[in-house]
Amino acid sequence: MHDDIENGLKGAHAIGLTKLDSDNRTIFSYNKRIYRTSMQRGKPKTRLICNVLAELISIDNKGTEDCPAHEYLFKVQANHYDHTEKRYFKPKNLTSPRTFTTKLMGMVPFGKFCGNQDDFSQFFISEVDRLHTKQHSR
Repeated sequence: MHDDIENGLKGAHAIGLTKLDSDNRTIFSYNKRIYRTSMQRGKPKTRLICNVLAELISIDNKGTEDCPAHEYLFKVQANHYDHTEKRYFKPKNLTSPRTFTTKLMGMVPFGKFCGNQDDFSQFFISEVDRLHTKQHSR
């Protein structure tokens, strides 16, 4: 499996969710899972950070202009679950890996974000960036 991931980094299997930060970490999706890779001592180290593929589709204001209430629509897919689920996440569901996992488990059995807070922050920022880029390229 590790060889498949490294080949995915080099080829077309690594799709979406790419963001390089100052620590040379990249988040990418492969085989309906989310991984983080970083360079350590000149070699890539890859770690599973989410066992499902969660993609931000839109950010919608469910409130008014004076009192905004943004909700985040995610599409979630998993290898172990045949259906694609789409649900809105409230901001309180996006504060930590634990609150995100609680919402994921309600969508997909055994869906879990296993990364740390930095991984979660980087994942969310990369998803917002990807969505913003996608909307502006139309």
